[in-house]
Amino acid sequence: MKEKRTFEAKKRYKKAVRLLENCRLQNEEEEKRQKAVLLKLYTNLCIASNQLGEFKQAITFSRLALGYDPGNTKALYALGKAKLNLGDFVEARTVLVRAQHLQPGNADIVNLLRKLDQQQKAIELDEKELYRRMMGRNSASQPAKSFSTTPTESSTFQEMKAKLVKFRDDGETTKLLIPVSSFRDSQLEMLKEIAATLSLKVSQSDVGSEKHLRISK
Repeated sequence: MKEKRTFEAKKRYKKAVRLLENCRLQNEEEEKRQKAVLLKLYTNLCIASNQLGEFKQAITFSRLALGYDPGNTKALYALGKAKLNLGDFVEARTVLVRAQHLQPGNADIVNLLRKLDQQQKAIELDEKELYRRMMGRNSASQPAKSFSTTPTESSTFQEMKAKLVKFRDDGETTKLLIPVSSFRDSQLEMLKEIAATLSLKVSQSDVGSEKHLRISK
């Protein structure tokens, strides 16, 4: 019921935006009022999009809102939340830190930054366990604190996982083809392991003369 109300509200906001953007303004005062209302509408649209799980749209609407007011903390928070949900941790942190600087006491921003920290730590643990399995190590006899990865390996892992999470959560895309030649053998094994943890299927497919990994749901 709540989702339906949010969906209907979003439709009303979009209709209001279309009407405002097409109306003829008489003077600067009317233009000023129009911008203020559009800012509010775009902010509401990015919040509603996040609530509906439409994170790409949330990013679009939050940026439109920030075009009217770069310091709007509601839009910055919504942008950071959408980025976080899409696995773009670096950009999410940049936006949320900016929002926190503008409103240091905002509990929502503080809590989302805490959630971001928790998710990054969880990924680091997943990453260590994945490398441990790939290298044939026994996790029972090899403590996590004695295992480390290079910044390049860590970045590669996060990029691969973010891409596969994005594919998994995309309701329209059913398969993902990845050229085998683009990766080293160790990276391909990493990719297969990540796919398995996300309950994705992996098979090999030939496209022309080139071999691909076929990722499906």
